[in-house]
Amino acid sequence: MAVLRAEGVFKNKIIKLFIKNPLLVRLINPEKNESLDDVAEVLLGFEGVVGDKKVYEQGHIFDHDFADDTTITERTFIFVETQVPTVNVNSPLIDFNLYITVFTCHRLVDLSDTSVPTKNEMKKLGYIGNRIDILCAVIDEILNGYENLGIGRVMPSGINFTTIYKPKVGYYGKQLRYTVKGYNAGSDLCELMAE
Repeated sequence: MAVLRAEGVFKNKIIKLFIKNPLLVRLINPEKNESLDDVAEVLLGFEGVVGDKKVYEQGHIFDHDFADDTTITERTFIFVETQVPTVNVNSPLIDFNLYITVFTCHRLVDLSDTSVPTKNEMKKLGYIGNRIDILCAVIDEILNGYENLGIGRVMPSGINFTTIYKPKVGYYGKQLRYTVKGYNAGSDLCELMAE
């Protein structure tokens, strides 16, 4: 059983769920980049050559828990990280701890009549709170109880489900903690090898 190989596949599946959610993307509000065609490239970040120009674009969604210390633009970030606390060697199913960390700079925390999205737009959709509160609610709606795509059953952690996250001065966020039961690492690794 390749447990540690499965962690990367698992995080990738979660990130794909986030990128496909238009409300989550709108709340992140990624800046358009004329060098990048796809919003997924902007969300995940890009480093390479476009035409004859070297391009680096720090993303918004990461499969690790750090971003560049210096950012040119104010932005919102999401980290997706996992931990495997125990392994049952007699089973292909794995239980994970899943950590989703959401944070932004202080200027982007509050929604207003001129922010993207606006406070009123979110209220019409049934969401009240700041950008971090609403992002956490949307993420929880995506993940809580999710059982499709072979990622196991995703449930809120019994203790410290949400905690405050302040990575540095001028930034604020929250971390959500989930327990994932019965993730089938074997089926994902077979899928991966078939690609």
